[in-house]
Parts: sequence; C-alpha cells; structure tokens
Amino acid sequence: MTVDIRKTCDESSIDHDAVEELMAALRRPHTVFGSAADPDVFARCEMADWDAISAALKSALDQYDVSATDVLAMLRLAGEFMRHHEIYLDGYPWVCTQRDEEGFWVCYRIHTSLGYRHLVTWEDRFDDLLDSRGIDLEGFRLQFASAGPR
Repeated sequence: MTVDIRKTCDESSIDHDAVEELMAALRRPHTVFGSAADPDVFARCEMADWDAISAALKSALDQYDVSATDVLAMLRLAGEFMRHHEIYLDGYPWVCTQRDEEGFWVCYRIHTSLGYRHLVTWEDRFDDLLDSRGIDLEGFRLQFASAGPR
C-alpha cells in the first residue's frame, strides 16, 4: 500500500499551532532536550524538505488519531530522561518517513553519546518509561542511535 505523504488531512482534526510547535522542536532539539543538546544543533530531514516532513507528520498523526501535543510531551519526556541519565545528543537528529505493509509513520532518530553496545539497553529503558505512563504514539517513532554526523 502506498501512502501519499502530501495528502490533505481533514483540517478540523489538526491543531496547526501544536503542529508548528512540534515542527520547531524537531528542528531545534535544544528546545526539548535542553542541556542534553547543543543549542547550535539543528535536525536534518530526508531530501531537506521540511514542508514534506510537516505534511507527512500531519498525515501520520491524523491517520492514527494522535495529537501533536502528545508527541511534543513525549519528546519533552525523552529530554528529561536523557538529562537525568546524562545521555547527550551527539550529531544531528534525523527526521524521516517510514512505510511498511502495516502503515506509515514519521521517525525521529536522535544520535546520542551512547555506544552501540548500550543503545538497546537505554532505548528499552525509555520504552519501559513510556509503557509505565501509558504512552503509545502510533504514527511517530523516536529512536536512539549512536553518534551521527556533525
């Protein structure tokens, strides 16, 4: 199944201000990760097309009935988690779209100071935190990665 990431969503279901705030946070990770991120780091996205990412994000959130406010809250929780455990961003975050036979989503891959051996452990711990708070945001995925491009 092919999903057109530029499809027009039902305008009544989208909080445009929340989507704009979320897009700003994705582009400037320091706004949600605080001291865990260099204030001069900006995220990168596939094909350097932020308009397409914004359209894809709206489409994915609408498809799964997830609010931009909920995604932003999850990102803030990730920032709190990383600061608490002294995990720092190491390289530019990467925003991309993903598709498989089950659906379509936006992925936010954050490159961290974690070595490859520890990534799975800390990602599992963050997933446990999300589970303990009943947070399951279909349509948006946060992934930890080892150091990335600078």
